[in-house]
Amino acid sequence: MHIGIDGACLANRRGFGRFTRELLAALSRIRSRHRFTILVDSHALASGQAAVPDGFDPLVVPVRQAPTQAASAEGRRSLADLFAFSRAAAAARLDCLYLPSTYTAFPVWNVRHLVVTVHDTMPLSHPELIFRHGRGRLAWRIKEAYAVHRARRVVTLSHASRRDIIKYYHIRNERLRVIPEAASPVFRPLDPADHAQAPAVLSRYGIPADGPFLLYVGGFSPHKNLLRLIDAFAQLDDPTAPLVLVGDLHDVFNTHVPELRARVERWNLGPRVIWTGYVADDDLRILYARACALVLPSLIEGFGLPAIEAMACGTPVAYADTASLPEVVGEAGLGFDPASVSQIAAALNRLLTDRPLRAELAGRALARAQRFTWSAAAQALLTVFDELEDQTRGPASRIVASTDPNRSKFSRNRRANSRTLAS
Repeated sequence: MHIGIDGACLANRRGFGRFTRELLAALSRIRSRHRFTILVDSHALASGQAAVPDGFDPLVVPVRQAPTQAASAEGRRSLADLFAFSRAAAAARLDCLYLPSTYTAFPVWNVRHLVVTVHDTMPLSHPELIFRHGRGRLAWRIKEAYAVHRARRVVTLSHASRRDIIKYYHIRNERLRVIPEAASPVFRPLDPADHAQAPAVLSRYGIPADGPFLLYVGGFSPHKNLLRLIDAFAQLDDPTAPLVLVGDLHDVFNTHVPELRARVERWNLGPRVIWTGYVADDDLRILYARACALVLPSLIEGFGLPAIEAMACGTPVAYADTASLPEVVGEAGLGFDPASVSQIAAALNRLLTDRPLRAELAGRALARAQRFTWSAAAQALLTVFDELEDQTRGPASRIVASTDPNRSKFSRNRRANSRTLAS
């Protein structure tokens, strides 16, 4: 099949972008009979923020504003830019179009199959925490509902999200596929050279190199539950260990950084809370590996990519025991009720003070992170495309195709990977 992929998320610095970049990179390393065309906006390509992997055909879509800037908490993409992607996809004579996120979804026509990824259902379950205005909620509901109901297959990242999608959209379970994320290869335990440069990296962000610290990585949106994290941090027994908050302070999504800063001041925490801003992966790996624990107190997550990244570096996770995080972290961390400040504080106190527990959880974290790979995710997505191609060919074509031993081997491998991920 000729498969188009929406690359409008490639320049995004949040989870949508990471998912798209890592998945396309993994797809490019797999031998496939399908032909891939990546639709990418002109701004991202010209600025170097988006790169199309080798082996894929780029289709540059001229737009007035980059999608990653236009689709913000204060605005939305123009109809002209949306339909620029629609016209490009329709003219490309695609057999299938894949949208890695509903964040950049657009109307689709002249394409037989549509596959879409729904990362989570936060805009449906907690709209007041995601959108500042009613028009933003309405625009999201319309475009996502259209994409979900138009799609032949809906991909999501966890079984928790799959249950929520069924609950809110009432679609049949057989249309859904769970394809978990994974850590980028850059995230791994430190080697001797990394340990040597770690003090300089930590110093760059104002983090003491000779003591323990707690780490949060992600956005500063209200659903991340960081106000309760700051309240819990103020109650810890150790008055010296800092809390390091990593994330883009000027994100286009809905954030409440002023409220968070005010809460820090209310507790008189001052220099104990360190705001790093956006951190590139090479430095972030060192922050993950040197932290006592990663803390993810989110009210809801579709997957929780920072958890896997920290675990791949050998760092335990203190996590909200709701939504997807329990199935991602498993026994490699300590869970807590995200609505309970006392439970959050108790988990953090244990991880700061119990060195044997940290060592045990670190070992579990490394082992668990290895179960999630982008290669397996890409293979599972290819299985989805194969299923749709088989449906297009019909029974007679499937009988002919089954006599090809090479095709049968590839299909068996993909289906096996898909079953592994779903188990």
